[in-house]
Amino acid sequence: MIKIRLSGTRDELAEALPVLRDAYNVLSESRLYKDRGQSQYYRLYAEVEIKPITLPVRLPQETQRTSQHR
Repeated sequence: MIKIRLSGTRDELAEALPVLRDAYNVLSESRLYKDRGQSQYYRLYAEVEIKPITLPVRLPQETQRTSQHR
């Protein structure tokens, strides 16, 4: 499991979350936390797992035997 802290504006986080969900298996997401003071930034915490990589399977080509009759 990987713990990630995202920081940005509301709009940036709204754009980043779908990217995060596509790249990882998201196990949990926190709510938005406003940064202190007059900051325009927010934080969000996520726990993720790396998605297993699935490669396309190539089946071996069947060898064609040619027989010659004499």
